[in-house]
Amino acid sequence: MSLAPQIERTIRSLRDRFLDGLMSSKALRKAAYRQLSAGDNLVYRRFDDHDLVLDPGDLVGKTVLETGDFDRRRTDMICERAARLSEGRTVLEIGANIGTQTLYFIRSGLFDSVISLEPDPRNVDLLRLNVRINALDERVAVVAAAAGAEAGSLTLRRDAGNSGGATLRADRLPQIVDSEITVPVVTIDGLVEQGDLDPAAIGLIWMDAEGFEDEILSACTRLLSRRTPMAFEFTPGFYDDATRQRIIRTVYAHYTDVSIIEAQGFEPLAEADAMVLRRRVDLFCC
Repeated sequence: MSLAPQIERTIRSLRDRFLDGLMSSKALRKAAYRQLSAGDNLVYRRFDDHDLVLDPGDLVGKTVLETGDFDRRRTDMICERAARLSEGRTVLEIGANIGTQTLYFIRSGLFDSVISLEPDPRNVDLLRLNVRINALDERVAVVAAAAGAEAGSLTLRRDAGNSGGATLRADRLPQIVDSEITVPVVTIDGLVEQGDLDPAAIGLIWMDAEGFEDEILSACTRLLSRRTPMAFEFTPGFYDDATRQRIIRTVYAHYTDVSIIEAQGFEPLAEADAMVLRRRVDLFCC
């Protein structure tokens, strides 16, 4: 038997370990990622239980490359609580970006599948690629669309340097608008009516919609009525008073337990306190 393949594997392993050692320095990592970003390159990175293709010039890519994950500990904490509260083993992910959380949901071992909505075509390409290289095509359904109050199309304004900062809110532009694109919009109730989404199968709603929560929740009645566990970013400064109050009333009308997701756990939030909240928080509702 030829030793060539074994020798090649050994050399490759030694090379990778050497490069990993070089990149263990935070300063060297940042310098390398800046250089890659300047060249408009993508980076392939292998982690313990998943692989990712990333843009080192984007906020999500930079964060993952410099810290090793994108808020995975908090994501796992949310998955654990949601799994205890619901028999559903599918995550409805509204705003999947390039698929970091998508992979974390599956790798948590607590959910069997994910329905991932993402409207930005550039993110969708990386999302699908990351699903494919992790051999999860059968477990992740990618819907290349935004969720909203009614089906149709809307203008998505992209944030330069932050693929997760794009917004459908016409009155809330990113700090630096990179470009605008028309994207398709679906409703969650519409997906249910079309048979693309089974409310009983959903164990967690994960929403990262950059200020579009009011519109999404208004057409998510089938899941809200089931008190499907839900986690979402709530930024009071994104909304006028009427919209902010409507979001809060909608949440408390359907959920009996609303908490702020803190690093150490879940801090209960009363409706009266939510009404006067001014800082950005992540909420968990059940």
